Amino acid sequence: MAILFRTDDALKWGMGKGSNLTPTEVDLNFWELVSRVTSIEENPPEPNEISNILVEGHLFTIYLEDGTQFGPYELPVATFAWRGEWTPDTAYFAFDVVTVLNVGLFMVTKDHISAATFDPNAVDASLEALYQQMFGVAVSPPLLNALYHGAFGGI
Repeated sequence: MAILFRTDDALKWGMGKGSNLTPTEVDLNFWELVSRVTSIEENPPEPNEISNILVEGHLFTIYLEDGTQFGPYELPVATFAWRGEWTPDTAYFAFDVVTVLNVGLFMVTKDHISAATFDPNAVDASLEALYQQMFGVAVSPPLLNALYHGAFGGI
């Protein structure tokens, strides 16, 4: 059964009845809609599941069971910036890596201007950490430099 409309709309539902609907016609419209929704609820369509995710280099593509393909999308790559020894009143940016003498190696997690003294537990106004400790060794900057370049390939 089709839904009965009162008015015409060639782009949406076509020809309408051209007059007010009777109570029975209104009820039949509601019954048709309820029947369609009930049918969907009782017989939901099978989902179009992911069948495969392919990663090639820095790109990944998602394939669905029906052959639909999404991508390829570029995978983000974290780029660390070696900044050496931490200094006060300095602009630091996310993924900068700094050393702190006798404390360790830290990655900056948020863009900020450093304080007058280093605080490994420093937070921003939203209480989010500014630093993430990567190594917690009390060694000299030359050794930290060697550790960094060995662990990260001198990025």
